[in-house]
Amino acid sequence: MWLRLSCFLLFLLAGMGTSRAQQTLKIPSPDALRTSEDFDKYEDTFIQSVEWLNSRKTDHPNRTLVSAFVFKWIEGTSKVTITLDDYIMRYVDKNPELLLIFLGNWAKYAIENPRDAKDALRCNQAGLDGLLTYYESHAMSLKKDKRVEKLLKKRAKGQLEEWLSRRI
Repeated sequence: MWLRLSCFLLFLLAGMGTSRAQQTLKIPSPDALRTSEDFDKYEDTFIQSVEWLNSRKTDHPNRTLVSAFVFKWIEGTSKVTITLDDYIMRYVDKNPELLLIFLGNWAKYAIENPRDAKDALRCNQAGLDGLLTYYESHAMSLKKDKRVEKLLKKRAKGQLEEWLSRRI
């Protein structure tokens, strides 16, 4: 009983810490990103912003501000190069907000795994996994998309990497 209660309290405290950290996300003004040093300075903020987007519904009042920062950071950084293959557009056309989730998770993966930063398969997989997880977690606030749901089934069967390797 004590162990269960301890685990439950630890879970609650961990969730409160995450929530508090996400509430204090400080997004710099668009003018703050001008030089390569600026992009380096805000790398951690970028990662936190991607995590924030991954955990928020599409109608969150601060989503536009955070999305603009994430997009501008991706567009201007020299640390990450993203190549959009044609396949991804079929999976974001019904829910365009999924594109930024894909891009953000690709870039986040490349930053956190510098040895894989040029590995198109690993980066695409990270982006696609973020997209699928977001779709699954926020299905009630997104349009139903049978193509995305087929990819979720492939992921559940462990077939996503093979499927992806044939598309890039």
